[in-house]
Amino acid sequence: MFTNILFATTASSNCKIAAKAAFELAHKYDARLTLFHVCAEPSRGAGQLVKSYASGEEIFAGQEFLEAESERIRRSHVPLAGGFPMPPVEVLVGIPSVEILRKARDITADCIIMGNHTRPDDPSAKQF
Repeated sequence: MFTNILFATTASSNCKIAAKAAFELAHKYDARLTLFHVCAEPSRGAGQLVKSYASGEEIFAGQEFLEAESERIRRSHVPLAGGFPMPPVEVLVGIPSVEILRKARDITADCIIMGNHTRPDDPSAKQF
């Protein structure tokens, strides 16, 4: 039924149920699973200062930062994988809705799974 699954995650507790579903579906259908995280909003000017979606702080989004975010995603999802092999993790800076759809087109995803967002500036974002 599914061959390519895109799991858009924040690696927060809000994504635990969605992560389990992503791993189980990938295993059930022997589908390729990609973990994807958009970590920060790009700056309006030049440079690599970005606004982190997790903390709301301005940070330098160099290669070290992106690798650290990727490792954070891996560590948080390994226990949820249920023994399934860890899929590739991709992290980038951008607008989540745009980047998730772009990635889905790039990998020809036939299923997108995501948990709810965790923006600190949105009082309706619920923690589970």
